[in-house]
Amino acid sequence: MVVRQSALRSVALKLSSYQETSVRIGRMHFSSRFTMEGLFLGMLTGLFVMLGLNRGVYPFMWGAGITALFLLYRVCRRSEMACFAQVALLPFVFIGYVMLSPSDFGADFPLGGMYLCAYLTGLSLGFVRPRAMWIPLLGLALVIVLSLPVGWLVVGRDTLFFHGRLKLFFHHPAVLATLALWCALYLVTSWRDIPGQWRWVWSCAAGACVVFAVLSMARAPLFGFMAAVTVLFVLRWKRVGLRFLVACMVLVGIGVVLLSAGERGRLVASIAAPLEQPSLISRKPIWEAAWSGFVESPLLGNTLSAFHSHYEEYITTNEERLHAQYPVVERSLRYPHSTYLAVLFGFGLFGTLLLVVAFVPAVYLSLRANDLFLPCVVVFMLVYGTVEASLHRKDGAMELFFPLGVACGRLVSRERREPDVIAKAQTLPS
Repeated sequence: MVVRQSALRSVALKLSSYQETSVRIGRMHFSSRFTMEGLFLGMLTGLFVMLGLNRGVYPFMWGAGITALFLLYRVCRRSEMACFAQVALLPFVFIGYVMLSPSDFGADFPLGGMYLCAYLTGLSLGFVRPRAMWIPLLGLALVIVLSLPVGWLVVGRDTLFFHGRLKLFFHHPAVLATLALWCALYLVTSWRDIPGQWRWVWSCAAGACVVFAVLSMARAPLFGFMAAVTVLFVLRWKRVGLRFLVACMVLVGIGVVLLSAGERGRLVASIAAPLEQPSLISRKPIWEAAWSGFVESPLLGNTLSAFHSHYEEYITTNEERLHAQYPVVERSLRYPHSTYLAVLFGFGLFGTLLLVVAFVPAVYLSLRANDLFLPCVVVFMLVYGTVEASLHRKDGAMELFFPLGVACGRLVSRERREPDVIAKAQTLPS
């Protein structure tokens, strides 16, 4: 009897020790997971802050991408990997195509790496913290807003302006306008995701971003923003409400009033006669060179990194004809001034098809789920991309592939909670 009691006591002690060990391991796993989440959010916020300063972006981009990959690996155990929807895996096909660059093996590998980091960070954020995108984007918006007064005091006015156009610390006013309006689009489309105590901070920062974009006099981003807000209002006027449309119009009006008389006349002329603008005419030889490169390699493309050498060779070969046909011919250029031609020239028809396949299902499912940021970003880029291109830059990678990753991550997060509902939503209409 005594032996039996001692045996039971020893078994009970072993079970209690096993339970304590499992609880300790579970706590360690819980704390390590949330430590990894905190590290990821910190790296992501740092990435957007550095993006607003246009300094030190790449270390934070790679750091955020690596932590996002580790976070996805830790959260998604092998038994749960089936929860990843096919929509979330489609962008990896296009990114892999860019990194491999079949027409010139590995030439666009760094560019594909930027796309991969941007998509992974968005995917991880949308999957792990679906409604936390306001934190890093608020960092970007505040940095843009505070750069004007702080930069004015530290480096002076001349550094922040380019021929009378506001550019802050970016190399061109169009980059400032695109990022600033990108932040404003998030506020308009994701107002309910922002906690109540932060909404006024976000509203003030986004309003200042719209005014800064007008002061930059970058017309393509402004037209893209107006198109995106108009489409948003038409599709979801009950959800968005008239107040956002009126607020955007008032802010644009304030920015126009703050412009100089010359810049105001230039803006009016671009609206009255857009096809007769000197900047548009000067881009025609660039577009001609990009189209010729696409014709030479229509299926696989030429890689975006090859445009610089192709353009110089093209204008050298056709110098007399180009100077006789166009008033201005750029001597050296690193990218086509059109997203459409950049995609066709760099990736060919096959890569263009992969890019469309990566975005269309995600945009459709985002509309079904009333997640409007990605669709508005796509409308913005479609209008902006007619005369500008940003896919070759770090800011362009974040502007396009980060929202795509967030939308796909939210889809995966919803699928884990509601698999039947998402399975029905994924059935596209024939």
